[in-house]
Amino acid sequence: MSTLELLRWAPDVHAGLCKMLDATPPGAVAVFDWDDTCIKGDISHELLSDVARTTGRDVWPPYLAQCESDRRGAYAQLALTLVEGKTPEQVGAWTQEVFARALISGRLAWSPEIHALYLAMFQRGWEVWVVTASPIDVVRTLAPHYGLPPDRVLGMQPTVHASGRLCGPIQSPIQSREGKLQLLRNHAAQPTFAAGDSESDRALLEAAQYQLFVDSGNTEMAEQATSQSWWCQAAWT
Repeated sequence: MSTLELLRWAPDVHAGLCKMLDATPPGAVAVFDWDDTCIKGDISHELLSDVARTTGRDVWPPYLAQCESDRRGAYAQLALTLVEGKTPEQVGAWTQEVFARALISGRLAWSPEIHALYLAMFQRGWEVWVVTASPIDVVRTLAPHYGLPPDRVLGMQPTVHASGRLCGPIQSPIQSREGKLQLLRNHAAQPTFAAGDSESDRALLEAAQYQLFVDSGNTEMAEQATSQSWWCQAAWT
């Protein structure tokens, strides 16, 4: 049976995770956020930057403005902006290209600690899912690099046109807050464990028996994590 290496885990978080793994029988459900949790950085933001670079469109200001007024709608619109008019295969090839460049530049990176935790769970017979606000075809493209079956990724799901190309609308539920939890419940049992880094992950974290908050500077979420005795791990740089 796999053990969880210490790596760069905070010692108290590592000890708690090891105790959880030893105490939990096979078949438990774990759910991870993807961006800024399974990976350092945000793949959708990298793809949006590539859209700006290749088209010359000023795509960032409207997205950021919408995030201020309607974050849920902004996430759905971002997903549609990235995939509309493309086939799933084209989305996958583009994702691989942009992700490879971002790894080389250091803008994105794998999180070895989260990956080690995923592997420890997988080898113990846990049912592990990723629920993400990035487009589903984007993260399913990257999932095999993580050792994660693509069908265990739930994300923003566009409509598939008769032509095979992706289009709007994004299907409900939208993967933000309660939408993430609802989507998981459509496919799996109540989560035993949840890991996330943002307000968007709050409902998943609150629903789980064990919670891991990856703290990348969200003061409100960090305060909740502390007050509710969640494991709080400073984001790795």
